[in-house]
Amino acid sequence: MTEPNWLVTLVLAAVLSIPISIGANLLTPRIKDWLDRRNLTNRSKALQRSKIEYDRLKQFHDDPARLQVKAYRTFLSLIADFLFILASIGVVAAFSDAGLRVIMLMVLATLVGLGFVIGIDLDNDLEKLSSFEKTETKLLARIKELETEVAQKK
Repeated sequence: MTEPNWLVTLVLAAVLSIPISIGANLLTPRIKDWLDRRNLTNRSKALQRSKIEYDRLKQFHDDPARLQVKAYRTFLSLIADFLFILASIGVVAAFSDAGLRVIMLMVLATLVGLGFVIGIDLDNDLEKLSSFEKTETKLLARIKELETEVAQKK
């Protein structure tokens, strides 16, 4: 292997560093603007999500019957999932084709996952509603903070 020619390398580095630095300086404002727009969009979406969550929890707090309906629907959904899983296990056992067994097992895994998500969603709502005043204070503070940030960025 030959030694690199350091003079050629130095000249090449000097020649390329100037256009690269000029390009970086020209692109910096565009990248900054893009990041600012992206941040504003994310803040606006977070503001909308916080408002929706506050309204939903406020409705549950003001009308406990709505929360009962949600709880009943969740429990019925979990029971239906459980019964379908039991029936599917029997169907999977009856299939001799390995491909169908794999597909049925994937469907079962998906249903189990959905059941957990549904149950956790109800649990989160119940936890937030058990200390609604604290949750309300946090959500309203977050909404106010996001509204201020979004208003300043526009």
